[in-house]
Amino acid sequence: QDQRITVPNLARMSLDRVDLKLEELDLRREILDSANYNPDYPPYSVIDQVPLPGKQVKENRKIYLTLNPSGFTKVEIPENLIRRTRRQVEPTLRS
Repeated sequence: QDQRITVPNLARMSLDRVDLKLEELDLRREILDSANYNPDYPPYSVIDQVPLPGKQVKENRKIYLTLNPSGFTKVEIPENLIRRTRRQVEPTLRS
């Protein structure tokens, strides 16, 4: 009834591997977001999780994941927007 499961370390795992691992342990996952790109982690791999690895949880518990995006693109910022407040810059960017 009150069986506890140790949360595995899912860092750097792809979603396919995460799904297999969590299914073995009778746990579920939910993706919260993709965070800032981290070149040290593979694309679409787990960079953060809640609860943390090693914590004890009940079966069927959701593990919340943050993924590494596939990459990033460089965006050129017009010089007339540098050193201005967000309030000053937003109308220009929206247009």
